[in-house]
Amino acid sequence: MSSQLKLTVLPVELAVVRVDRANTEFAAAVTAEALTRDEFFTLSRTSDETSLIVEKGTAEDVLTHVQKARGGGAENEPEKVETGWRVLKVAGPFEFEVVGVVAKLSAPLAARGIPIFVVSTYDTDYVLVKEMNLADAVTTLREEGCEVNADAMNAMPVATASSKASTTIKTEVADDKRMRPFELERYFAQYEFSAPHLLCCSDCESLSMSEVLEMADGECKALWDKLSLGYTESAGLPELREEIARQYARDAESASAAACNDWVPEADNAIVLCPEEGIFLAAQALLRAGDHVVVPSLCYQSLVEVARSIGCKLSKWEPTINEQGQWNFAVDDLRAIVTEQTRLVVVNFPHNPTGATLSAAEWDALLDICKSNDAYLFSDEMYQGLEIDVPALVPAFMRYAKAVTLCGVSKSLSMPGARIGWLASQDAAFLAEVQALKDYTTICPPAPSEILALIALRNRENIIARNMEIIRSGLAAVDKFFSRFQSEFDYASPKAGTISFPRMRAGSALAARWPSTLAFCQALVNDAGIMLLPSSVYQLSEDPNCFRLGFGRKNVPDVLERLASWLDANL
Repeated sequence: MSSQLKLTVLPVELAVVRVDRANTEFAAAVTAEALTRDEFFTLSRTSDETSLIVEKGTAEDVLTHVQKARGGGAENEPEKVETGWRVLKVAGPFEFEVVGVVAKLSAPLAARGIPIFVVSTYDTDYVLVKEMNLADAVTTLREEGCEVNADAMNAMPVATASSKASTTIKTEVADDKRMRPFELERYFAQYEFSAPHLLCCSDCESLSMSEVLEMADGECKALWDKLSLGYTESAGLPELREEIARQYARDAESASAAACNDWVPEADNAIVLCPEEGIFLAAQALLRAGDHVVVPSLCYQSLVEVARSIGCKLSKWEPTINEQGQWNFAVDDLRAIVTEQTRLVVVNFPHNPTGATLSAAEWDALLDICKSNDAYLFSDEMYQGLEIDVPALVPAFMRYAKAVTLCGVSKSLSMPGARIGWLASQDAAFLAEVQALKDYTTICPPAPSEILALIALRNRENIIARNMEIIRSGLAAVDKFFSRFQSEFDYASPKAGTISFPRMRAGSALAARWPSTLAFCQALVNDAGIMLLPSSVYQLSEDPNCFRLGFGRKNVPDVLERLASWLDANL
């Protein structure tokens, strides 16, 4: 035996099944089906039991078939089924005289607390490891000097609803599950409070404390005057949660009754927290290692990163950009990667950073995809209410019982410094889990922020009207700017929100001067004090050479004039 063992991770998920020795029907059906499909399969029969190791999809399909044929009943079912096993094949063949192969593999894994299941064949050995332990097992074996081909670690056959066969959907699973630096926030940390001109902000023009308090009604004034800086209710101020429910009830009135299934939200359907905290806690409540999660490839990093750190299998919903610079998320592309094994779909509309959104028909189709696959839906709706000449989408949690809506006062209500928002859902068990997990983060919301948020929500229409006036003025200036510099950028006016994501045009003078938007953005902030956000902070597999540009602040037209002057001087 060579001193270096070679192993390969196989792109399969296996089920280990124990069947009563007398239950020959199930064992025979699995055997026939596995041989027909030419899949990984073993069968061991002793005086006590029959055990099978078979690809998960085959075991499920055969069980369904047997139950239907016999009308159901426990006598037709296997006694035990353990799923979630991945397999590493040891490169063989080995002579029978060779010793120590299994020991060389099992000892270091045992030392790391990684349980295994070993299957030996005439030629070689197969080491079965639980999906949640696979990355650690690969790392451990490599540290022991083994050569491990893990190319297939993140490509799993996922059963589709339309066929008994399997289709391979590209997934990613992190080797290192520690949270990576939040690249966007780290970039902001370098320049946000030193650059005099911020042209990449995603929020609307902030309200001052005096402006907010001037809007307070009698009840809110009394709450503010009597405010105690003590602990607050974990789920949130009752008056605030009731106001959140009222706001959503108004949304339901404006939508068709059928769209919301005649359901009206109540205060108990919301829990108050910091929006970033909501992303973190929702993922902790819903996800476990090995879960399949579909995420936008281009999004606010925490929408991906928390699931990644848990050890989930991630599939990316990729947006497209046309020659005119218009970004689009195709629902048909989403349909191709959501399956019956998908635990969670993550979306963000209006979208940060592209300004894309969906039509009502596309939103219906997206919800149907989640419903038909029984997948949870996490919908980041922080920019809800800032649609530009397109209708707002009905909040996800009002349309689907397994949907979670994230919203808050940071974007559309001009109060990012309040650091407050909410999760809304029909799923009481999910909200209870989030509230329990919240004991490990903030415990309860900040008392001043709750009252400020209550004031803002009660004046939501006026604040949004004020912000839309600023947005339209800023967007007109942005459109004019890119019309002037159309030879340098690919740009299309966004449909919603406060931000756009233009692309540096290939072959332009700009691209000749600065090979990437990172280089362009750094030159701009260093020379002119104007901050844009390069696409490199989004950790994409291929940098599209775009940058985020915001238009929700009053000074946008003036800063664009400065940018135009700088480009004129440097191109």
